[in-house]
Amino acid sequence: MILELNQISNRDTCLLYLYRILRQPSDLLKAIYTDAEPKVCQIQSGSESDTYYKGEQLYSYKLEAELSEDKIPYLEFECENENMLKQLVDFIHYDTETHSLYAVTSALAEPVTVKIYEVYSIHAISGTLALFYEGIKALYDNLNQIRDEIGELSPQAAVINGRDDDLVEFSNTDNDENMSVRDTGYHIATALTERRLVNPSQELLSRLTRVLNGNIIIDITDGMHRVLDGFVNCTIFISGNGSWVFRDIISTINIYSSQETAEMKFYNCSLVYFRHVKDLTADSANIKVKAVSLYRTTAVGAQGEIDELSLADNSVYVSIADSVKKLNYVGAGCTFSTSANCPEFNMTDILGNVCINGYNTAQSENINIMNGRTVGFNYNQHDFEMPSLHITALDEGYVHITEGDESMIIH
Repeated sequence: MILELNQISNRDTCLLYLYRILRQPSDLLKAIYTDAEPKVCQIQSGSESDTYYKGEQLYSYKLEAELSEDKIPYLEFECENENMLKQLVDFIHYDTETHSLYAVTSALAEPVTVKIYEVYSIHAISGTLALFYEGIKALYDNLNQIRDEIGELSPQAAVINGRDDDLVEFSNTDNDENMSVRDTGYHIATALTERRLVNPSQELLSRLTRVLNGNIIIDITDGMHRVLDGFVNCTIFISGNGSWVFRDIISTINIYSSQETAEMKFYNCSLVYFRHVKDLTADSANIKVKAVSLYRTTAVGAQGEIDELSLADNSVYVSIADSVKKLNYVGAGCTFSTSANCPEFNMTDILGNVCINGYNTAQSENINIMNGRTVGFNYNQHDFEMPSLHITALDEGYVHITEGDESMIIH
């Protein structure tokens, strides 16, 4: 098959650019064919052939690349010397049987690189579309068959045991030609609405929908250990004598009532409040926790007592009106701040930041620890004393800054 070069290559666009008809090089005019990796070869000299064009003998330039017979080649010409591309005007056509280009010139002054992309013909694309149509038709016929089988189901076969919003599936065993319907074991769930849970089992907490559409209240009286994780939206209120592990919770956690035997650990929680809310319960006004550990968590203490507090992994605890008796550990990057009490601590356990307002009540003393080191004390003053500043003389254009005897002068 003889293919005209202006139909299967970028030869014409190369020439248009060289004569400044195009405003950008032809290699920037890419098409969808460049999605595949090309086969690359070079041409420079041709050999005599038996083919003639308008009375002139043509020379064949063999392309040393294996090409597919069912695809059409698309050629891209490249050369470091742009002026060399002008000689491409002497190339006439490409022969798919000999895999050669034919030109009226016998040789090129410099090698020219040829990138060969293989693209599908219109005939091949039409065949693919025909196969796709046949597949769609087969699928449509299969759907009609399924409709007919569903129509033949008896009312007894269509009745299943399950809850509302359960998903069902159609099944057909090898021994039974009739189709049946059964419960998939999956349930369509929506956001969890506001509710109150008393001594819920760990299995129930694990199966709750993690997206909250209202606040939930969890009351514990059995003293058991539980884990809560993955909740988002609204607020979770916790009370009782149980110990907890909270993990990966974006919802606000409010500890509003607990007993002194409770231990709580928070891993990657957005915000934790130790705060009593009167409208939730009538007889629990105290918040007492034996030990609290924070990991990547921010907590605020508004009420209650905490015997031992540990902070790690960039956690923050702000004590407003509660009582923290002892700081077990404040890790690097963590911050503990209080103006309500003076907890006990050992400097060897403080690697982060601690700010205590009124550390020594008699002297109104504040203590500030940054990165495990005490940075200073303040005695009845708001800020540290500032050192005097020295102004360097500056003379730049119309700006003149000098230091006088008593003040800075700007001209």
